[in-house]
Amino acid sequence: MSMFDTSVQGPYGLTPKNLDVRVSARAGALAKGRVVKFDITASDAGTTTAAVGGSGSIFANVIAATHPPLVGSFHCVLLEDIADDGTGMARVRGIVDALGGDASTIGLLLTVNADGELEAPATAADLVVGIALETLANATLGSVLFNGEGFGDLG
Repeated sequence: MSMFDTSVQGPYGLTPKNLDVRVSARAGALAKGRVVKFDITASDAGTTTAAVGGSGSIFANVIAATHPPLVGSFHCVLLEDIADDGTGMARVRGIVDALGGDASTIGLLLTVNADGELEAPATAADLVVGIALETLANATLGSVLFNGEGFGDLG
């Protein structure tokens, strides 16, 4: 599935597609704008199956992101605060307000740090999950083009 459609606002440019999903927060409460990862390794007791569509699925449960994020991990940005073991909405891809982890200018490639904030990649193996659409500041929401499946790495 493509991340873009043709523009619906006129004859120019791309229109990023949003992919929003309902998720459950595991291993603690998680805040709006935070980047989290899907619990693909079933590390939390609430993640019980690899079957698609169930509330216990690795594709429905999220935990705090780790750094460095690696190719093969999947991330999303929370669209609301979610209590521990609670449910809420998250964006897997599209334009979203996410927490910045450093001063990042428009167009800068972004990875996720251990606090769930977006910052410039530090190593070639860091998975790139976003592109800054404005200057981002530490622990402050800012607009990014986000792809939780990753744009690749710098290697």
